[in-house]
Amino acid sequence: MGSQFRSIITALTLPPDKADAFWDTYLGKTSVHGAVVLDPFIGGGTSLVESMRCNARVIGFDIDPVATFITRFELAVSRMEDHYPEIEQICNEIAQLIMPLHRTMVDGVERDVLHHFWVQVKQCSNCQSDVELHPHFQLAYSKEKGLQWVFCKDCHAVQELPIERKLLHCSCGKRTTISAGTHGNGIMTCPISSTHRRSQRMTLTVPKAPLGGSLPRSIWSEPARTAQGISSASKRPTRRCGPGC
Repeated sequence: MGSQFRSIITALTLPPDKADAFWDTYLGKTSVHGAVVLDPFIGGGTSLVESMRCNARVIGFDIDPVATFITRFELAVSRMEDHYPEIEQICNEIAQLIMPLHRTMVDGVERDVLHHFWVQVKQCSNCQSDVELHPHFQLAYSKEKGLQWVFCKDCHAVQELPIERKLLHCSCGKRTTISAGTHGNGIMTCPISSTHRRSQRMTLTVPKAPLGGSLPRSIWSEPARTAQGISSASKRPTRRCGPGC
């Protein structure tokens, strides 16, 4: 949300003939000195914090006293100095614990994880296999670029394909129909049962999660960051979670 509001502020500071300078301004120093930003529904205060960082005068209201308290605190913190040895020490200690969770192996090389994807898992009552509930096998698409990013239903490898492509032929030897997920409209399709019984589509109703809990989930894909962007390889499931995870 902060990046979105900063984008709005940046765009407001540029005349139409300077649109090409958007990213240089956004990543550099955006200033709206002398401007007044009014937000009558401040919520978490993002609009005011980002505006003040861009040298604007800010005014905010909210019917929720918690929202105003949080925003006052955020505005006060944003005026503080950036360098505090104690804070750096805490951040370094926490980073040593967290960073190993955001590393993965791609083709024998350790990479930083770009995104973690969670998916709910349901056990098929017919064959007892665990089924990942994917509505489809498309992660993202761009109409402007004419591209889509899809993954293999078997090994989870991510590939970049033309947006009109309907099938993914993976290097693992499996073929994936991109739009044919395992879950839709409350119905789960078990890929193993349906494979063995081609004449009959095996469907199972997916129950709602228990009160205060959730269906089991797995980390199934971890595309890695490379110099060229998203890697075409990804990690197999590394963790299984139960209710409350």
